[in-house]
Amino acid sequence: MNEGGTCTICQRSSQRFACERCEHQMRLQLQEVLDFQAIAADNLLPGQGGDGRASERGLGVNIAALDLVGAFDAIAVLESWERMWREDYGLTPYGPASAERLTAMTQAKPDPDIAGTSHPGMQSTRATLVGIVNFLQSWLSKTCSEHPAVDEFARELRTLHRACQQAAGQTRRAAWRVTCPADTDQGECGKQLRVSGQDFGGHVSCRACGTTWPVERLLRVVASSQHAELWLDPEAASEWLGISERTLRLWAREGRLKRANGRYEVHSLREAIG
Repeated sequence: MNEGGTCTICQRSSQRFACERCEHQMRLQLQEVLDFQAIAADNLLPGQGGDGRASERGLGVNIAALDLVGAFDAIAVLESWERMWREDYGLTPYGPASAERLTAMTQAKPDPDIAGTSHPGMQSTRATLVGIVNFLQSWLSKTCSEHPAVDEFARELRTLHRACQQAAGQTRRAAWRVTCPADTDQGECGKQLRVSGQDFGGHVSCRACGTTWPVERLLRVVASSQHAELWLDPEAASEWLGISERTLRLWAREGRLKRANGRYEVHSLREAIG
């Protein structure tokens, strides 16, 4: 049990080392690592994939996607945690357990929806990754409750998840929450609006006051307004300020930043860096 009384990942009140919300997020990330690996073959050529970005254009192949098809980094990172958990919990060592698991899974019929799994080598790679993820999923609740290093696991998983997401061409466009700065009879509107990076060049409308804004102008007005708010997710805020997400969480706990629903408010970020 966590005697500190707070989640070691998000710092929310919790009697576990990782709260239920963080456990849910890790489960989702583990599943998406599998999903990204399964579709990485569709992003092998430059220009393919969800966001149109690819690496190694001179070679005519997206090397990051190629590495993800082989699951080299994903297996290396996640396998190290399965080994640790097996040792810590007194389970069958990784080698014998994984060999038995791999034999059973590779004898199964290949999944026609997953590119390359009909090839014996790729089938083995996929089976290895699926086996590791299934193990981590099954022991995640116990780890969140009892393992003091779960925050390290969460950090490595988050980094791996982002790399796999980008390699598979599934990087999501940035999105922000802003409060509508339109003047009304009652003062500034203040209705919260969602703006996505895909909206640039377009318009966003406020249902509360009926105003329609060109997105670029809306962001400029909000950034210069003393009352309107612009909220960034941790990744965007960290990149914008050039500091770690851990530092952002520390500043938020110290009251130097405004934080709500996992996002940070731009004006308080500016004040914090002076």
